[in-house]
Amino acid sequence: MRQLFFARVPPTVQTSELELLFGGFGKLAEVNLFRAWGSAQQSKLLSLQLFFAKVPPAALASELELLFGCFGELAEVNLFRGWPGAKEHKGCGLVTYVDRQCAAAAMAQLHRKYVFPGSDCPIVVEWMDPQKQKKTLPIW
Repeated sequence: MRQLFFARVPPTVQTSELELLFGGFGKLAEVNLFRAWGSAQQSKLLSLQLFFAKVPPAALASELELLFGCFGELAEVNLFRGWPGAKEHKGCGLVTYVDRQCAAAAMAQLHRKYVFPGSDCPIVVEWMDPQKQKKTLPIW
C-alpha cells in the first residue's frame, strides 16, 4: 500500500470530494484529511515518525524494516523515490513506529552511528519535522 500526501487543500474541501477526485485513479484504502498542523492526531503521528537519510540506493526496504524493527514494532517504512516505479530510492524516507519510546531508542542508537555495509558514512535519523520539508510552489 502506498500513501499520498499533499498540502494546500482549501479549507472548504471535504473528504468525499477527495475520494471522488482520487478514486478515479484506483481503489482507495483510506482518505485522511488533516485540517491544521498541531491537531492531536497529527501531533501523535509526528511523535511516532522518524526521517532517515544517507541510506545507500541499493538498500532494500526489507533491510530497513529489519534494522529499524530491532527497536520495536513498525507501522510503516516509506522509502522516497524520484518517481513512481523508480528502481532506486532517493536514500531517504520515513519510518513510523507504534510506540514513541521505540522510535526514540532507534534514533539514539542509529543517528550518525550506523553505517550500511559498503557505505562510508553513517545514516541520519531524526524526528520527522514538517518545517524542514522542502517548500515548493503548488502546481495548480
